[in-house]
Amino acid sequence: MAEQKPREFGLVFGDESILAFRDGNKSQTRRLPSVGNCYIDGHSARGSCRVLWPWLDFGSDRVFVDGGPSPAGNAGPYLHVPEKDGSPYTPTAVHRIYPAVMVGDHVWAREAFRRKADGVSYRADEPWCDLRWTSPIYMPRVHSRFEFKVAEVMIHRLQELTREQAIAEGCPMPTQRDGMHPWPEDQYRAVWDQLNAKRGASWDSNPWVFAYRLEPRR
Repeated sequence: MAEQKPREFGLVFGDESILAFRDGNKSQTRRLPSVGNCYIDGHSARGSCRVLWPWLDFGSDRVFVDGGPSPAGNAGPYLHVPEKDGSPYTPTAVHRIYPAVMVGDHVWAREAFRRKADGVSYRADEPWCDLRWTSPIYMPRVHSRFEFKVAEVMIHRLQELTREQAIAEGCPMPTQRDGMHPWPEDQYRAVWDQLNAKRGASWDSNPWVFAYRLEPRR
């Protein structure tokens, strides 16, 4: 039987993360659970389960991490998440929320870029350039310069981040070695809030996160 080809996912990264990858200082990334990166009870949250997503109560004290495997044999870890009170579906139900990206999958980095007559340039390499850059979400696979294998998947509350994990996230990041945030975890907190506080997922709100340990492929 032919060996199954690893699944591939493109993940968006900011310029500072790209620089940390370039320097060999970043080996982890954390993501909020979302419709785009989860399975609900083994089914893609993008599909028919999408209507259920707003009724999942990630803030409940009944949420917990299960190391797996699930009753259906799916590898863990995953979250047990109840529905919110008043849900029009099954208010007493508790659902299994899996990260779509799993151990053994391959991920490639999407970053801001622009096409030139002689190839491609990247915003992370040219921060002084004020030309229009193409959003990372539109980066085609062929232009990605960082590829990884997912070596480990973890799920935890954001504030459980350790100093070692903050360092693995690339902190201190190349443009932030200014003494304002002396500890790696403080720097990570500032970076996290810059990206996610406006989405209602600040450090202080202590959301659940999916954490991926990445091994370079090239």
